Amino acid sequence: MCIANPGNISWGKSIGSALEMARKMPKALRPAMVDGLVGDYAWKHGVENNIDAVIGELERYDNSDRRDIMYSIGKNIGILNRQFNIFLNRELAGTELNATEFMYIGYLYQNDGIMQDELAKEFLVDRAAITRTLKNMEEKGFVDRVRSREDGRERRIYLTEKARGYEKLAESIQKKYIEAAGDMLDGQKQQEIEETVSFMVGMIKNINQNLKEG
Repeated sequence: MCIANPGNISWGKSIGSALEMARKMPKALRPAMVDGLVGDYAWKHGVENNIDAVIGELERYDNSDRRDIMYSIGKNIGILNRQFNIFLNRELAGTELNATEFMYIGYLYQNDGIMQDELAKEFLVDRAAITRTLKNMEEKGFVDRVRSREDGRERRIYLTEKARGYEKLAESIQKKYIEAAGDMLDGQKQQEIEETVSFMVGMIKNINQNLKEG
């Protein structure tokens, strides 16, 4: 049995806990294996040959808490996104819109005339995907895709009167969603909500930059 390279440890906390128990024991009563492990680890990784130094090194490389946080964030954002889409599609039943199209229209209410590429960046989707969606919305009469005067290769996206006719429905759906969320979206929690959104936006920017850099 040996202690793995700390750079690969995701279970350093459990090893550290075991060594903590051994550290509390009188040295004469410690299992011989403990001193052997400590000595082996100290020799391989250039730390002092004592249990305190090894525990400190394991703690320094332990990333189990961060892994737990990463999985928890990913899982819960995924669940929230699926719930949101199910909620929207339920509310949009009987209309010509799906959840994605409705989200674009909601954004365009405040950003009418935005460049198609800017809309793609805002929702972090590729050009091909947003082109398909917007063409479909154009065919259904919800948007006009107009070539930009500044750059004929680009298109600006404008809402039609038909799309603007959904504004009251959008307000109604927003109200229902807030009610469904209960006190989690209560006005008294505005600061907490803003901090959560800020945290998520920061994560998106950092991870997106990392993906671009490869």
